[in-house]
Amino acid sequence: MFHKKWKGFYLSLVMVTLIAVFPNLSLSATLHVVIAADTNDRSVGKGTEKDLLKVTELYNSVSNHTGMRLNLDTCYGNRLNKSNVLNALDILSLGSDDVAVFHYSGHGGRTRNKESRWPYLALDRRLDLDDIVSKLREKNPRFFIAMSDSCNSYSDSIFSQNFGTARPKAENYQKLFLKYRGHIIASGSVPGEYSWTSSQYGGKFTHAFLTSLHKNLATSAPSWHTIMENVQSVIHVTDKRGKQWEQHPQAEVNVTSLGKRPQKTETFPPAVVWIPPKLKIEGGFPSWNKIFPTIANITPPNWDEIFPNIKITVEIWNNRFPPGMSSPDWNSAAPSDSGFIKDQSGKDVRTLY
Repeated sequence: MFHKKWKGFYLSLVMVTLIAVFPNLSLSATLHVVIAADTNDRSVGKGTEKDLLKVTELYNSVSNHTGMRLNLDTCYGNRLNKSNVLNALDILSLGSDDVAVFHYSGHGGRTRNKESRWPYLALDRRLDLDDIVSKLREKNPRFFIAMSDSCNSYSDSIFSQNFGTARPKAENYQKLFLKYRGHIIASGSVPGEYSWTSSQYGGKFTHAFLTSLHKNLATSAPSWHTIMENVQSVIHVTDKRGKQWEQHPQAEVNVTSLGKRPQKTETFPPAVVWIPPKLKIEGGFPSWNKIFPTIANITPPNWDEIFPNIKITVEIWNNRFPPGMSSPDWNSAAPSDSGFIKDQSGKDVRTLY
């Protein structure tokens, strides 16, 4: 009894002693990522959905190649509003060696009397990118990035998915995300301009950032200054009417390179962003392969938990099926103990709004 009671105390005492004797000993840094995307919008929703998935994939790769634990929060669909975005930032608990990232994809703009060059995010209530930067500064991480892929126009296109053939080097992830201190702030356009998106590839600014980063990861001397210098190249756009536009991304890069740091090889299960399909069911329940064409061997979700009134729905379906047509087998389609997306250890890694 005595051993069990004091076990936690002794472990804490050992950790405190180790840190006192070896001041350079540190726990693994955490990569905190908040992604906000206006996927419900009729005009840019398809493009922002692409951004959401690609940016999530990027920071999963960063986590795997640096050993940093990934803390991912996503605000999209019905969950995207000013309160939820601010709350996602407020609850971040950042250590002095942590990295923080905020990435927004959606509508934005500015008033003519706005002094800062950074845009407002057009949510249910406007949110200033400057306020997001202030919140991240106050938490004092070692390094942070704040980006808004949105218009910066006053309110009172074609490009390739190819990131290049060169393969990123694992050590370059570590150089960029473990060996820099400071911050990067960027937006898709300068004051007075629009930012453009593509339903096929996503936001042009986000694409430019991912392309520049990917190419730099394959070089022998990766540098945030080089990455962001390339990102700020002029983007040429042709709209549906054939009119030519220019988009000028902008960035503030204030970073310094650090010395060598010990690396950890620990990896973590990838975070998963689940975007609900937009279904139109006629005559029967569609196959899971049609609902999730890009995800192989998925286990159906637990509909009893997601839709507590599913029994009523089943009765309505059964009554509406024409003679000779059997109703869907709900037990086999969505068994109650099926769970959702799980990693190899069996841990539930779903992310729902």
